[in-house]
Formats: sequence, C-alpha cells, structure tokens
Amino acid sequence: MGAGGLSPFAVKVVKAGVLPERIDPGQPQQNGCLERLHGTVVLETTSPAASSLRAQGRRFAVFRRDYNEERPHEALGQTPPADHYECSPRRYSGRLRELEYGADHEVRRVHHSGEIRWWGYCIYISESPAKEPVGLVERDDGDWDIHFGPVPSALAQKTTA
Repeated sequence: MGAGGLSPFAVKVVKAGVLPERIDPGQPQQNGCLERLHGTVVLETTSPAASSLRAQGRRFAVFRRDYNEERPHEALGQTPPADHYECSPRRYSGRLRELEYGADHEVRRVHHSGEIRWWGYCIYISESPAKEPVGLVERDDGDWDIHFGPVPSALAQKTTA
C-alpha cells in the first residue's frame, strides 16, 4: 500500500467514482460491524474448510443468502438487510474515468517507478497509480499536498534529483 492508501484496487475504485473511506490506523473498533462480519464469515464458512473450491463457494453462497435475507440484524431493528436494500439509481458504465484537477493544482504523471518529478527532485508517491496523473496543491503554509483525484496522499519522500 502506498501513500494515501493507494493500492491497485483503490486506484480503480477512485477512477470508478467511489471515494474510499478509511478508519484511523490501529483503531479497528471504528469499523466494529465489519470486523464482526469477518469473524462470523470465518466461523460459519471455513471452520473447517470445505473439501473443494466449489464446495467452499457453495458455503459462501449459503452464508450470503442467510446473512442478507434471513438473519435479523440488531442495527436494523432485528430485520434482515434485504428488507432495506434499494438499487442505486446510478448506473455503472464499466468505464474508469480520467481524473480531473482544478486550476489550482499542478498535475504530474506518476512514472512506472511510482515517482513524480517535482522541482528537480524525484518524489516517491506509490507504484499503484503508475501512469496516472496526480495533483499537487499549495497549502497556506507554502507546503504542497498531493492528491490522487479527490484522495489526499500521505507525505511523499524525496529521493535523488
């Protein structure tokens, strides 16, 4: 995982128009519902593991149907999630869009090595957004923030000029 949590999957998600949400590092309780789901999935589908991939897939399918359509959830007033699901009115075209940056951004394309050139320096961003544009915007204090679309990246590291 690179700066700003940019895994190859996160790069595709952002280009699909989805903004990743993250919890604070070392704070799994901020994501307690998902942590609980992971524990339940493991307990009910892989203890012990099925004898084949096909059989394991069937276990996951049974779990998914039960979890979403039958099992009551406390957070949903003891009703299953399927009772509350609505299809999104947005349609996904399947195309990943090019990222756009405002006029206040300096745009640089990330090299295959994960670096950009900036003021004579090579700045390492991440290899995940290789060949993609990143935007740099100056803060009030004179430092610069690096963005991958709407996602701010962590501090970059200067390497050789």
